[in-house]
Amino acid sequence: MNENRYTPYDICNQQPTLRFCIPLYQRLFEWDKEQIGRLMLDLHRAYLKNKQEPYYIGMLTAIRGKDGYDLVDGQQRFTVMTLLGIVFGWTKFTVVNGKPRLQFAARDMDEAYLCSKLGLQEKCSDNVNDKMEKGIGYIRDYLDKQDDLKSEAEQKLFGQYIFNNLTFFISMLPSDYTPNDLN
Repeated sequence: MNENRYTPYDICNQQPTLRFCIPLYQRLFEWDKEQIGRLMLDLHRAYLKNKQEPYYIGMLTAIRGKDGYDLVDGQQRFTVMTLLGIVFGWTKFTVVNGKPRLQFAARDMDEAYLCSKLGLQEKCSDNVNDKMEKGIGYIRDYLDKQDDLKSEAEQKLFGQYIFNNLTFFISMLPSDYTPNDLN
């Protein structure tokens, strides 16, 4: 296996304590029904075509941070992976040592929202991140509208396919980059 190539399964089994952080200079989560729907349709088509083939979601660009990797590029995709993890119950992927695998630098409300969705007590809040909440809804709606995914068993198989085959690469930036370089 390529050392830069990962799936949610790989992260859980090869780097189970690895955490990802969205730095403050990154924009907020913005994917809407169009982007999430397109991803779900593509994943579904790949699943129906060949359940063993990887589905490539692209490259994440990161730099080593204090608690893992700071995502310089790819935070929209990684956030959607986290939302998929919430919908499909991938606890080993979404939670590391009682904390979300996905952190938000200086965005405590977003992190508290994720904690609440993941059932973590530490930072729970009634705050709702509208975009993420809608993203979870779009994923669930897609699953409920597919004739071949109506049963819980079929949805579980589809979720397992995504867990094992949603493939991304991590490109690491040099650690001496300044915040200006990264922005």
